[in-house]
Order: sequence, then structure tokens, then C-alpha cells
Amino acid sequence: MLDLITRFSMTEIFIFIILLAAGIRGCVSFYDWIVDRIRKEHNVRTLPETLHSETLLLFKKHEEKFDSLKRSQENLQGKQDEIEGVLEILGDKLDLLIESDKDDIKSYITEKYDLFVKEKKKIDKYNLDCIERRYQHYLEEDGNSFVADLMNEIRKLPVED
Repeated sequence: MLDLITRFSMTEIFIFIILLAAGIRGCVSFYDWIVDRIRKEHNVRTLPETLHSETLLLFKKHEEKFDSLKRSQENLQGKQDEIEGVLEILGDKLDLLIESDKDDIKSYITEKYDLFVKEKKKIDKYNLDCIERRYQHYLEEDGNSFVADLMNEIRKLPVED
């Protein structure tokens, strides 16, 4: 059932169900027409009514299934709308987290810039590596060029072991 829903859109499923119901209804009408023709041609006045009633029961079952599927589709549409709302909220929160992370990285690199460029005038390999990794994250989050200028200054420092 899940494969059916993922492979076909709700509109396609709904149209298929409608066409199936219309086809069944057409078959029942065709059957009634044939029975009437046979009765007229052979002067047969009574055919077993059980056959007719079984066909009607079968049609009723299909009609009930159709109604059930229609209700299911409406429920799924409601769930889809609910999920889309949650995804929108999550997207907004994710954007906020990315902005916050960029601010943290910017602050971190600015601190390290002040420590190593302005005070120590040199940097060790470990701190340079940490700053480079944080800078790569900043770039992946579409950070601005302010930090790029700081990084150029940090990279010019003498590196000690």
C-alpha cells in the first residue's frame, strides 16, 4: 500500500478509483441490459434473482471500499499538510541555528586572531589546524569575507611546533 502511495500521486490514485467505480457501474448496467435482452428474446420472465442481488452486493462492497479509500485520502492529505507545516518550522529553526553557528565561529576566529596576531605574533600547528577547520565550516555556511581577512593574517604568522 505504501509502495502504491509513493509510486502514484494522490490525484492518480483518486482518478483510478473513480474510473474503477465507473467501470463497475457500467458493467452492472451492461449486465442488466443483457439480461433484459435475453428475457425478451427467449420469453423468459424470471431469472434467478440471486445472481442480480450478488452483483448488487458486490457493487455495494466496491462502493464502500471507494468511500473508505476516499476518507483515507482525505486523512493523508491532512497529515501531509501537517508534515509540511512542521518541515517549514524546522527549516526556519535550522536557518537560525546556522546563523548562530556562523556568529560563534566568527567570534572564535576573532578571539584567536586577537590572541595570536596581536599578542603572541606566532601560532602553533594545532591551533592553526583548529582555526582552519572552523573556517571551513564557516565557508560551508556561507559566511562573509570579514573572517577571510582575519584568516589571511593568521596564515601569515610563523608556525611553531
